Amino acid sequence: MSVKLRSCVLGVAFFLGMNAISIFASAETKPFSDQNIVGRWQVKFPTADGINPDVEVAITADGRVFYLDKVKGEAIEIMTLFEKVSDQSSIPDNVKIVDIQAQAKAEAIARQTKRIQTEAQTVFSTIHKSQQEYFAKNNQFGSKLEDLGFGEEIKSEVFNYKIEAIAPKFIVQAVAFNKDRAAANSTFIGITYLTQTPSGDTAIASLICQGNQKAEQFTPRARFIKVGNFIKDIKCPAGFTPISL
Repeated sequence: MSVKLRSCVLGVAFFLGMNAISIFASAETKPFSDQNIVGRWQVKFPTADGINPDVEVAITADGRVFYLDKVKGEAIEIMTLFEKVSDQSSIPDNVKIVDIQAQAKAEAIARQTKRIQTEAQTVFSTIHKSQQEYFAKNNQFGSKLEDLGFGEEIKSEVFNYKIEAIAPKFIVQAVAFNKDRAAANSTFIGITYLTQTPSGDTAIASLICQGNQKAEQFTPRARFIKVGNFIKDIKCPAGFTPISL
């Protein structure tokens, strides 16, 4: 099979996270024979939203690389992407091999984790403010979502939210269970509690924790010490870690 192209430009974009590198290669008419190739490869290009359709290339014994356009039935020789520099078949010890598919998957998971974390933080911030307002009127915290004006539930594609009244006059916690039970580290707890500042003033503080509790029947509770009418030395439940509001 021969290539009957006088000139063309082949553009390939590698998308890694939010950065893109475009590599452009020229092509010219040169003979291409299946007898000369050492193999064909499908090249996958990860993007921010997934994987682009595969691109198939063929490499000949003399190091020439052809892009195989199956739609047009043409083979386009790539001139500037590959150049043989050594007969050495091993990779230097100081070169790190990166699995771009695994990297793209890891980045997608990180973006999803950040997205759901942001939702939980935003909702907990709203609940905390509502608890402050409720305490100012009732001298205790709300024990359920309805007390805070949210209705029976907070609509979310990701979480089921609920309020747990540990001791309404001193401390309550909001819990967000991920609807996807297989998701890791996707349960969030937002704690609102009555405390005392170093100057002796009464204050309402908050703490948000992230963990991997999947069963909604049992919710770990914040660990704390109650001194008089105030909560002291508060910590996340066992297996949870604090995150900033």
